[in-house]
Amino acid sequence: MYRRIIAFASVAIVLNFLSLGCEKQEQEDVSDFPGFSMQNGVLNIWATDAPFPVALIEKAMIKVVKMELRQEDDSVFRLFSQDTTTFDLLSLRNGVMESLASKEIVPGNYDQLRLYIDQASLVIKDGRTSTLKVPGGPQSGLKILFDPTIRIRPGMVANVMLDFDLSRSFIFTGNPKSTGDIRGFNFKPVIRTAVIDNTGIIAGKVTDLSGLAIADAAVWVTGDSVIASTFTDQNGAYAILGIPEGIFSVTSAVEGFVAREAGGIQIRPEEKTICDFQLSSTK
Repeated sequence: MYRRIIAFASVAIVLNFLSLGCEKQEQEDVSDFPGFSMQNGVLNIWATDAPFPVALIEKAMIKVVKMELRQEDDSVFRLFSQDTTTFDLLSLRNGVMESLASKEIVPGNYDQLRLYIDQASLVIKDGRTSTLKVPGGPQSGLKILFDPTIRIRPGMVANVMLDFDLSRSFIFTGNPKSTGDIRGFNFKPVIRTAVIDNTGIIAGKVTDLSGLAIADAAVWVTGDSVIASTFTDQNGAYAILGIPEGIFSVTSAVEGFVAREAGGIQIRPEEKTICDFQLSSTK
Protein backbone atom coordinates (compact mmCIF):
# COMPACT_ATOMS: atom_id res chain seq x y z
CA MET A 1 0.00 0.00 0.00
CA TYR A 2 1.22 3.50 -0.81
CA ARG A 3 1.73 5.33 2.49
CA ARG A 4 2.99 8.73 3.53
CA ILE A 5 3.10 10.85 6.61
CA ILE A 6 2.75 14.56 5.94
CA ALA A 7 3.15 17.44 8.37
CA PHE A 8 1.85 20.97 7.99
CA ALA A 9 4.29 23.18 9.88
CA SER A 10 2.72 26.04 11.81
CA VAL A 11 4.89 29.16 11.90
CA ALA A 12 4.90 32.26 14.07
CA ILE A 13 4.49 35.69 12.47
CA VAL A 14 4.82 39.25 13.72
CA LEU A 15 1.56 40.11 15.47
CA ASN A 16 -0.49 42.77 13.76
CA PHE A 17 -2.50 43.81 16.81
CA LEU A 18 -0.08 42.98 19.64
CA SER A 19 -2.32 40.19 20.96
CA LEU A 20 -3.10 38.20 17.81
CA GLY A 21 -2.65 38.22 14.06
CA CYS A 22 -4.26 36.49 11.09
CA GLU A 23 -2.66 36.13 7.70
CA LYS A 24 -3.18 34.02 4.58
CA GLN A 25 -0.64 31.51 3.32
CA GLU A 26 -0.81 28.99 0.52
CA GLN A 27 -1.67 25.48 1.71
CA GLU A 28 0.94 22.84 0.95
CA ASP A 29 0.18 20.60 -2.02
CA VAL A 30 -0.87 17.12 -0.92
CA SER A 31 -1.75 15.80 -4.39
CA ASP A 32 1.66 14.48 -5.51
CA PHE A 33 0.61 10.85 -5.76
CA PRO A 34 1.43 7.98 -8.16
CA GLY A 35 0.09 8.15 -11.72
CA PHE A 36 -3.37 6.93 -12.55
CA SER A 37 -5.66 6.25 -15.50
CA MET A 38 -7.36 9.35 -16.88
CA GLN A 39 -10.60 7.38 -17.15
CA ASN A 40 -10.79 7.01 -13.37
CA GLY A 41 -9.96 9.10 -10.36
CA VAL A 42 -7.87 8.50 -7.25
CA LEU A 43 -9.18 8.67 -3.70
CA ASN A 44 -6.67 9.07 -0.85
CA ILE A 45 -7.79 8.49 2.73
CA TRP A 46 -5.75 10.22 5.44
CA ALA A 47 -5.95 10.04 9.24
CA THR A 48 -5.28 12.80 11.73
CA ASP A 49 -6.18 13.48 15.36
CA ALA A 50 -8.03 16.18 17.27
CA PRO A 51 -5.85 15.81 20.37
CA PHE A 52 -6.28 16.57 24.03
CA PRO A 53 -3.68 16.81 26.82
CA VAL A 54 -2.81 13.27 27.86
CA ALA A 55 -0.01 13.61 30.37
CA LEU A 56 -0.46 10.01 31.54
CA ILE A 57 -0.77 8.36 28.12
CA GLU A 58 2.18 7.33 25.94
CA LYS A 59 0.32 6.05 22.87
CA ALA A 60 -3.24 5.65 21.56
CA MET A 61 -3.15 2.90 18.93
CA ILE A 62 -5.84 1.94 16.41
CA LYS A 63 -5.75 -1.04 14.07
CA VAL A 64 -7.71 -0.66 10.82
CA VAL A 65 -8.14 -3.88 8.83
CA LYS A 66 -10.44 -2.90 5.96
CA MET A 67 -12.27 -0.01 4.29
CA GLU A 68 -15.27 -0.03 1.97
CA LEU A 69 -16.92 2.73 -0.11
CA ARG A 70 -20.48 3.31 -1.26
CA GLN A 71 -21.76 5.44 -4.12
CA GLU A 72 -24.85 7.46 -3.27
CA ASP A 73 -26.94 5.70 -5.94
CA ASP A 74 -25.83 2.22 -4.82
CA SER A 75 -26.91 0.16 -1.80
CA VAL A 76 -23.74 -1.94 -1.83
CA PHE A 77 -20.46 -1.14 -0.09
CA ARG A 78 -17.50 -2.07 -2.28
CA LEU A 79 -13.98 -2.93 -1.12
CA PHE A 80 -11.59 0.03 -1.06
CA SER A 81 -8.69 -1.33 0.99
CA GLN A 82 -7.94 -4.58 2.75
CA ASP A 83 -4.54 -3.58 4.09
CA THR A 84 -4.00 -3.69 7.84
CA THR A 85 -2.84 -0.32 9.16
CA THR A 86 -1.87 0.34 12.77
CA PHE A 87 -1.16 3.90 13.81
CA ASP A 88 -0.68 6.01 16.93
CA LEU A 89 -3.20 8.85 17.16
CA LEU A 90 -0.92 10.77 19.52
CA SER A 91 1.65 11.06 16.73
CA LEU A 92 -0.92 12.66 14.41
CA ARG A 93 -1.17 16.01 16.13
CA ASN A 94 -1.23 19.58 14.92
CA GLY A 95 -1.21 19.10 11.18
CA VAL A 96 0.40 15.67 10.89
CA MET A 97 -1.51 13.15 8.79
CA GLU A 98 -0.89 9.51 7.90
CA SER A 99 -2.02 7.85 4.70
CA LEU A 100 -4.45 4.98 5.30
CA ALA A 101 -5.13 4.05 1.69
CA SER A 102 -4.83 5.28 -1.89
CA LYS A 103 -6.73 3.69 -4.76
CA GLU A 104 -7.94 4.34 -8.27
CA ILE A 105 -11.75 4.28 -8.36
CA VAL A 106 -14.47 4.77 -10.96
CA PRO A 107 -16.02 8.24 -11.28
CA GLY A 108 -19.14 8.96 -9.26
CA ASN A 109 -20.48 10.53 -6.08
CA TYR A 110 -19.52 8.68 -2.90
CA ASP A 111 -21.52 9.23 0.28
CA GLN A 112 -20.25 6.68 2.84
CA LEU A 113 -17.11 4.98 4.03
CA ARG A 114 -17.20 1.86 6.16
CA LEU A 115 -14.16 1.66 8.43
CA TYR A 116 -13.31 -1.69 10.01
CA ILE A 117 -11.38 -1.21 13.27
CA ASP A 118 -10.18 -4.45 14.81
CA GLN A 119 -8.78 -3.14 18.08
CA ALA A 120 -7.71 -0.06 20.00
CA SER A 121 -5.13 0.21 22.76
CA LEU A 122 -3.70 2.75 25.18
CA VAL A 123 -0.11 2.63 26.40
CA ILE A 124 -0.02 4.21 29.84
CA LYS A 125 3.18 5.94 30.95
CA ASP A 126 3.62 3.55 33.87
CA GLY A 127 4.28 0.79 31.32
CA ARG A 128 0.83 -0.83 31.24
CA THR A 129 -1.00 -1.43 27.96
CA SER A 130 -4.79 -1.63 27.87
CA THR A 131 -6.12 -3.26 24.69
CA LEU A 132 -9.76 -3.47 23.69
CA LYS A 133 -11.20 -5.56 20.88
CA VAL A 134 -13.84 -3.51 19.12
CA PRO A 135 -17.16 -5.43 19.31
CA GLY A 136 -18.26 -6.25 15.77
CA GLY A 137 -15.51 -4.02 14.40
CA PRO A 138 -13.96 -6.49 11.95
CA GLN A 139 -17.42 -7.68 10.84
CA SER A 140 -19.86 -4.75 10.66
CA GLY A 141 -17.51 -1.76 10.52
CA LEU A 142 -18.10 1.87 11.41
CA LYS A 143 -20.19 3.83 8.90
CA ILE A 144 -18.85 7.31 8.20
CA LEU A 145 -21.03 9.72 6.21
CA PHE A 146 -19.52 12.11 3.68
CA ASP A 147 -21.45 15.38 3.86
CA PRO A 148 -21.29 16.73 1.25
CA THR A 149 -20.72 13.71 -0.95
CA ILE A 150 -17.28 13.20 -2.50
CA ARG A 151 -17.42 13.83 -6.22
CA ILE A 152 -14.87 11.81 -8.19
CA ARG A 153 -14.35 12.77 -11.82
CA PRO A 154 -12.06 11.24 -14.47
CA GLY A 155 -8.42 12.21 -14.02
CA MET A 156 -8.84 13.86 -10.61
CA VAL A 157 -7.29 13.19 -7.20
CA ALA A 158 -9.41 13.62 -4.05
CA ASN A 159 -7.91 13.68 -0.56
CA VAL A 160 -10.25 12.87 2.32
CA MET A 161 -9.24 13.39 5.94
CA LEU A 162 -10.58 11.32 8.84
CA ASP A 163 -10.16 13.44 11.96
CA PHE A 164 -10.34 11.20 15.04
CA ASP A 165 -11.52 13.06 18.16
CA LEU A 166 -9.25 11.35 20.66
CA SER A 167 -10.87 12.82 23.78
CA ARG A 168 -14.34 11.57 22.76
CA SER A 169 -13.22 8.26 21.24
CA PHE A 170 -11.31 6.91 24.26
CA ILE A 171 -13.43 7.04 27.42
CA PHE A 172 -11.39 6.17 30.50
CA THR A 173 -12.62 3.88 33.23
CA GLY A 174 -11.26 4.76 36.64
CA ASN A 175 -9.56 8.04 37.46
CA PRO A 176 -7.69 9.51 34.44
CA LYS A 177 -5.91 12.02 36.70
CA SER A 178 -3.76 9.32 38.28
CA THR A 179 -1.73 6.75 36.37
CA GLY A 180 -2.35 3.99 38.89
CA ASP A 181 -6.10 4.61 38.96
CA ILE A 182 -6.67 4.13 35.21
CA ARG A 183 -8.40 0.73 34.91
CA GLY A 184 -9.03 0.74 31.16
CA PHE A 185 -11.23 2.46 28.64
CA ASN A 186 -14.23 2.22 26.37
CA PHE A 187 -13.70 2.93 22.68
CA LYS A 188 -16.42 4.71 20.71
CA PRO A 189 -14.86 6.33 17.62
CA VAL A 190 -15.89 9.91 16.91
CA ILE A 191 -14.63 10.98 13.48
CA ARG A 192 -14.99 14.20 11.49
CA THR A 193 -14.48 14.04 7.72
CA ALA A 194 -13.27 16.71 5.33
CA VAL A 195 -12.17 16.85 1.71
CA ILE A 196 -8.73 18.42 2.08
CA ASP A 197 -8.78 19.99 -1.38
CA ASN A 198 -11.96 21.95 -0.54
CA THR A 199 -10.92 23.14 2.92
CA GLY A 200 -8.37 25.36 4.60
CA ILE A 201 -5.97 25.24 7.53
CA ILE A 202 -5.76 27.42 10.64
CA ALA A 203 -2.38 27.40 12.36
CA GLY A 204 -0.33 29.55 14.66
CA LYS A 205 1.31 29.88 18.05
CA VAL A 206 0.08 30.73 21.54
CA THR A 207 2.43 32.64 23.85
CA ASP A 208 2.28 34.80 26.95
CA LEU A 209 2.86 38.57 26.79
CA SER A 210 6.62 38.09 27.03
CA GLY A 211 6.64 35.76 24.03
CA LEU A 212 7.14 32.49 25.92
CA ALA A 213 5.32 29.51 24.42
CA ILE A 214 2.24 28.17 26.21
CA ALA A 215 1.86 24.40 25.91
CA ASP A 216 -1.48 22.57 26.13
CA ALA A 217 -3.50 25.71 25.43
CA ALA A 218 -6.89 24.89 23.93
CA VAL A 219 -7.66 26.33 20.50
CA TRP A 220 -11.03 25.89 18.82
CA VAL A 221 -12.79 27.06 15.67
CA THR A 222 -16.43 28.12 15.91
CA GLY A 223 -19.08 28.80 13.28
CA ASP A 224 -22.67 28.05 14.27
CA SER A 225 -21.06 25.49 16.59
CA VAL A 226 -17.56 24.23 17.38
CA ILE A 227 -16.13 22.99 14.07
CA ALA A 228 -12.84 21.57 15.34
CA SER A 229 -10.40 21.95 18.20
CA THR A 230 -6.86 21.14 19.25
CA PHE A 231 -4.19 21.86 21.88
CA THR A 232 -0.81 23.50 21.44
CA ASP A 233 2.38 21.45 21.56
CA GLN A 234 5.41 22.11 23.75
CA ASN A 235 6.44 24.98 21.46
CA GLY A 236 3.01 26.60 21.73
CA ALA A 237 2.24 25.72 18.10
CA TYR A 238 -1.07 24.38 16.79
CA ALA A 239 -2.68 23.51 13.47
CA ILE A 240 -6.26 22.58 12.62
CA LEU A 241 -6.89 20.96 9.25
CA GLY A 242 -10.04 20.54 7.18
CA ILE A 243 -11.84 23.80 7.97
CA PRO A 244 -14.64 24.43 5.43
CA GLU A 245 -14.84 27.66 3.48
CA GLY A 246 -16.54 30.43 5.44
CA ILE A 247 -16.12 32.96 8.22
CA PHE A 248 -15.27 31.68 11.70
CA SER A 249 -14.07 32.65 15.15
CA VAL A 250 -10.92 31.18 16.67
CA THR A 251 -10.48 31.08 20.44
CA SER A 252 -7.55 30.15 22.67
CA ALA A 253 -7.79 29.46 26.40
CA VAL A 254 -5.74 27.84 29.13
CA GLU A 255 -5.88 27.82 32.92
CA GLY A 256 -4.15 30.82 34.45
CA PHE A 257 -4.61 33.07 31.41
CA VAL A 258 -7.36 35.27 29.98
CA ALA A 259 -9.03 33.62 26.97
CA ARG A 260 -8.80 35.46 23.65
CA GLU A 261 -11.04 35.27 20.60
CA ALA A 262 -10.31 36.29 17.01
CA GLY A 263 -13.52 36.87 15.06
CA GLY A 264 -14.32 37.26 11.39
CA ILE A 265 -11.65 34.83 10.18
CA GLN A 266 -12.14 34.12 6.47
CA ILE A 267 -11.24 30.55 5.44
CA ARG A 268 -10.74 29.69 1.78
CA PRO A 269 -9.95 26.33 0.17
CA GLU A 270 -6.29 25.34 -0.03
CA GLU A 271 -5.13 28.31 2.04
CA LYS A 272 -3.45 28.42 5.41
CA THR A 273 -4.56 31.17 7.80
CA ILE A 274 -2.11 32.03 10.57
CA CYS A 275 -3.72 33.11 13.86
CA ASP A 276 -1.28 33.78 16.70
CA PHE A 277 -2.41 34.55 20.23
CA GLN A 278 -0.72 36.35 23.12
CA LEU A 279 -2.51 35.60 26.38
CA SER A 280 -2.27 37.70 29.52
CA SER A 281 -1.95 36.04 32.90
CA THR A 282 -4.81 36.19 35.40
CA LYS A 283 -2.32 36.54 38.27
